[in-house]
Amino acid sequence: MRHKFLSGGLFLLFGLLLSVAIGAVPHPAASQESATCKGRLAPANGLSFQDGTHKKWYFRFWTGRCTSGLIFCFPGEPSWNEGVLRLVRKHGLQDGSEQLTRLCLVGRRMGHEWARDNSIRTIHTADLEVWMPELDNAANLEVALRKLERRVAARLGN
Repeated sequence: MRHKFLSGGLFLLFGLLLSVAIGAVPHPAASQESATCKGRLAPANGLSFQDGTHKKWYFRFWTGRCTSGLIFCFPGEPSWNEGVLRLVRKHGLQDGSEQLTRLCLVGRRMGHEWARDNSIRTIHTADLEVWMPELDNAANLEVALRKLERRVAARLGN
């Protein structure tokens, strides 16, 4: 009897750990927010979403993690949280700085659009694969940030 419980319990534990590892278990909302942008601009505050899938993809943009129900989701880059943290370290951005606030804002706008259904969105993964490294590799963050803000505004039609 004990062996049946142990093997069943181990199987259940293995399944749960595997689900967490591949991102199939939803994470608490608080863990979605960038500690860098939190308080100043929590990623989803005040945004409306077309449906639950739109919101899940939006949080995927910020965290790099897949939650349950996202088909063809792969964890990793892009992750705006990680990108912002890299820029904070590289450029020595201070909490409350204008550039940090603008990075949070452009992340909200860019991620919200990227998370929409592929058939209607105007910002695509291929764009992020170009834009994020441009920020990472920028010698002058201000110039690169202005360029990104213009690109996002143009894609969003404003």
